[in-house]
Amino acid sequence: MKKNFVKILVVMLMLVALAAGMVIPASAEPPYESYYYNVQGVWVGSADAYTVGELLTPAKLGIKANQLADMVVHDNKIFLLDQGNGYITILDENYKLIKQITSYVGVDGQPENLSGPQGIEIYEYLGSENAGRYDLVVCDTNNGRVIRMDLDGNFTHVYPKPDISMLNLEGEEKSYKPKKVVFDNTNRLYVAADGINQGLICLDPDGSLNSFFGAPEVTADPITRLWRKFLSLAASKTLLSYTPTEYSNVVADEKGFIYGTIATPDSESFMEALVTLPGDPLRSTAANIRRLNAAGVDILKRMGYIPNCGDLTASEVTMGGTINEFTVVETTGFTDVALGKDGIYSCVDRTFGRIFTYDEDGNLLFIFGNGGNNECSQLGTVRTPVAISYRGNDILVVDQTFNSVTVFTPTEYGSMVIEAAQLYYAGEYEKSEAVWQDVLVRNSNMFYAYIGTGKALYRNGEYAEAMKCFREVENRENYSKALELYMKEAFGNSFAIIVIVILVLVIGTKVYKGVKKFRAFMRDGVKKVL
Repeated sequence: MKKNFVKILVVMLMLVALAAGMVIPASAEPPYESYYYNVQGVWVGSADAYTVGELLTPAKLGIKANQLADMVVHDNKIFLLDQGNGYITILDENYKLIKQITSYVGVDGQPENLSGPQGIEIYEYLGSENAGRYDLVVCDTNNGRVIRMDLDGNFTHVYPKPDISMLNLEGEEKSYKPKKVVFDNTNRLYVAADGINQGLICLDPDGSLNSFFGAPEVTADPITRLWRKFLSLAASKTLLSYTPTEYSNVVADEKGFIYGTIATPDSESFMEALVTLPGDPLRSTAANIRRLNAAGVDILKRMGYIPNCGDLTASEVTMGGTINEFTVVETTGFTDVALGKDGIYSCVDRTFGRIFTYDEDGNLLFIFGNGGNNECSQLGTVRTPVAISYRGNDILVVDQTFNSVTVFTPTEYGSMVIEAAQLYYAGEYEKSEAVWQDVLVRNSNMFYAYIGTGKALYRNGEYAEAMKCFREVENRENYSKALELYMKEAFGNSFAIIVIVILVLVIGTKVYKGVKKFRAFMRDGVKKVL
């Protein structure tokens, strides 16, 4: 009896252990399906690059929040801007509340409130004597100015409305509502203002207007330009307005280049850009993200097979169960961009709450995230993304609908992709190739891993192996480069001579055949005519 009891107990314990092993925590699977695009631009499945690490809500942080609008990460601290209340919340590296600035001490020593602020940035004092000293910079949107204050909320400087009278129309003064601001490495300001689509407003350190900066190039079609020459001013206004789209956000990298995002790109130009090849100039004219140099020229690299403009969102049109075309139904609009290490950057899409990550050359690394639906929200969905920032390799996204911050952390697969891209950026080609191989084991659909492996092999002088990788994903450009060097290596300095000889033989053969046919015609054809 005792033995039977022991057997029954062992069996029950085994069943309990088995059942426990089969239970999967709800948080183990993110509430979205990760995907990638193949060479043809078609969706394919992908391993998850990021998963939800933490969700920061007002209740969890112990703060009041009413319409979070922006965020910046600096010195391992997180600064959140509340547009509704005009508050600034500061969190430490463990996402614990340090303080909440609800008002600031104005120039006259009296407390003042921010009105509808939409942008926050960090101002770092220049000069070695000011090392480690910085201010908070806030777009006091409804008051038409940019405010600087220290971390205790004491006023240090104000940038009032600059002279933008050249934008006035028919005696109406142009309003000035700064919504985002960033500084370059000379402390010039670049302001994205509501309703101003001539580009960013560039201000000198003293706040005076320097120029309008980085306006996207947009041109009207020839017929519309011709009509405007003959129509009155009032009538011409009824025609379709071809004006550049205003920037939704700005951020500066460590070299002082300005990244700007566009939330509402021109849909027609966007669709044209989707079918371009790497390096096509059309990609820059239809861009929804730009990297601007000191002259305001877009220098963002766009060498990826998949354009670095977000989703290739398409709907399948079927007839008799067969797909016969793909139609773009929605363009991706980026509300913000976060700059990671070694040229990696991530953009967040306002439409579907997805995050797109690219390397320095514009190659797509991964896509993750979802905006949920109108009925409910799950952990890991972002309904209204308004800001994105890196903290190490973690990605933080602000959701304005729920006044929350979602912390995404890289999975093992995501960490591998990031490591491979960073190793290649650093010139560690052998190490990069090894990591790309591990990436392919986990996600054979990621065609860029083949390209990354091939490029690493190419840089390391292994041209034959590189050609195999490029052939796998039909990367003709890099395949040709590898083939050229492989042939040079195989035939040495005689390669050019061999190529010339082959061309001469080919051309000579064709000429010989042509002459032979002509002689035959003259011999036989002329006789028939006579």
